[in-house]
Amino acid sequence: MYFEDKADLLHSWLETIEAEIGAGSTAWWELTQNLDRSDLRRVMHRILSAYRPHLHLMAAVYDAALFDRALDLGLQAIVERTADGLRHHIERGQREGWIDLDLLAAETASWLAWLVLRGQRRLRSADDAEFEREIDAYTDVLWNVLYAPGRPAFHQ
Repeated sequence: MYFEDKADLLHSWLETIEAEIGAGSTAWWELTQNLDRSDLRRVMHRILSAYRPHLHLMAAVYDAALFDRALDLGLQAIVERTADGLRHHIERGQREGWIDLDLLAAETASWLAWLVLRGQRRLRSADDAEFEREIDAYTDVLWNVLYAPGRPAFHQ
């Protein structure tokens, strides 16, 4: 009654929950050079926990986006905003010397944003124990790409 079609409903819903899910991303970007793996894990837990109640509707968004250009553009915009915030985080870390200068900030941010957004689909059938393992896996990937001590020396 209030929406033109299913895609219009999903687009409206997506805009509504974007702020909720995006708050966790902001916490990620605010991490500083003194972070450790547990700090990153807490942030990833916050992001994925905010996403978890919406898993089935997000699956519908992904499916409908294959056929609806506006919905696809909405998803792309979310990823672009996420990647932009993450790019700023990477660039700040590079300036401050706690993220490797050799990382291509924009490209790395884009890959990681898509990884997190698309990878969240794996959580649809996860029980609580599997959910925690997925958070550990995300944390490991992000930690090793961006922050891991013992990586080749950063070029300061």
